Amino acid sequence: FESLLVNADGNVYNPEDYLIQDYSISYAYSANHLFDDAEELSSEYEYLVYGGFAPIYEDQGMIASANDSIGYEPDFALRDFKVRGGMVDLPEARTAVSKISELLGGNKWLGKEATESNFKENAGRYQILHLAMHGLADHHNPNYSKLIFTSDPTDTLEDNHLNSYELYNMKLNADLAVLSACNTGYGELKRGEGVMSLARAFAFAGCPSLVMSLWSVPSEETSDVMLGFYKELKKGESKPQALRTAKLNYLNQASPERMHPFFWAGFIPIGDTSPVFEPFNYLLYGFAGIILFMLLFCLVYFVLLRKN
Repeated sequence: FESLLVNADGNVYNPEDYLIQDYSISYAYSANHLFDDAEELSSEYEYLVYGGFAPIYEDQGMIASANDSIGYEPDFALRDFKVRGGMVDLPEARTAVSKISELLGGNKWLGKEATESNFKENAGRYQILHLAMHGLADHHNPNYSKLIFTSDPTDTLEDNHLNSYELYNMKLNADLAVLSACNTGYGELKRGEGVMSLARAFAFAGCPSLVMSLWSVPSEETSDVMLGFYKELKKGESKPQALRTAKLNYLNQASPERMHPFFWAGFIPIGDTSPVFEPFNYLLYGFAGIILFMLLFCLVYFVLLRKN
């Protein structure tokens, strides 16, 4: 909805033309979910803030076989751009995950460490999960939509394809899962169930809030938007507002040909909209600082008075 044109001017894309200039927009799986309170994390375990995963794709044949297994063929319009559902490596995704980890003080699994085994072993320990990788939507069987991790020939248990059906058997404790891959919110619409996507599988596994993609997103622009999103989250912004600000910042610096919604509007927030971090209360801390200064001043004054 945020990419709806408020002012249409042919094929010229201007930042002020889009509805995102006026509104922060979020989504829900159903009307009931709009009014559900987010579950509190169990106090029995101290969860870490951020866990990011960004694989390396050295074995192009591995991605090609995954594409072939679900009949994936990139849209003709997307072949000029590196998207997170194709057959190329994504070094910019690893860079973004590393920068976000530094920003939030979290942990990261990059390159050869970003395996399916490591995800399954560690994913339940984090408040925020971020997965920057290739995603493939299966149009025929949504249970086989998948995220593709680093290939590990020594792993005899996992094939490094995290399928939707596997997530339905997992228990995640994250407040927020950011699925920074192609088509993670895309899937078959089933009556009484909704859209059978990778995002839905993460929600079923226990994530009350997600950021998901609606199409084959361009990789470099996605990295820019995601880094901006986390910077706003850290300030205490709500998830929809943080994503809106990140997109507006992208639009303000993008070249005219990169202002088309394809480049920036593919990710949407769904589920719980509350902030992840408490906003910094400048007024409260400023007032406390003034009180502390006055107390110190009075203490020094009485000490000097007694000496005299």
